[in-house]
Amino acid sequence: MKEIDLVYKLVIRLTDQCEKELNARESEHYNNREINRLKKALEEARKEAVEQLKLVRYFYKQVHWLQERFPDAVLRDVPGLVKLVGHEEIEKNDWSLTPGRYVGVAPEEVDEEFDFEEACGRFTLSCRT
Repeated sequence: MKEIDLVYKLVIRLTDQCEKELNARESEHYNNREINRLKKALEEARKEAVEQLKLVRYFYKQVHWLQERFPDAVLRDVPGLVKLVGHEEIEKNDWSLTPGRYVGVAPEEVDEEFDFEEACGRFTLSCRT
């Protein structure tokens, strides 16, 4: 996503430099309406590409999460998530199907990729505005 934003910014900067430093607007070949239309199209393409990449990242994380818990692609007990029980255990629990009676509490997960300083910086900035 950073690379897409960088390419977008470079194209806009190049266009601005052509207009300001090289006097592109004075050329008979310069078409302001077409340039603006292309800038808008580029912005829309950038937004769409970023949204698609966000979806890819989301699904990648979900798949990774599932594969981590079910590495052999076989349903098994996972504390806090899944517990395989038979009729006997359900009957002992008065036929209650409340998940908390069976799965228990999941161990707390530590997110290794979480950037505490960045999160605090965003929070501080949002509090100032």
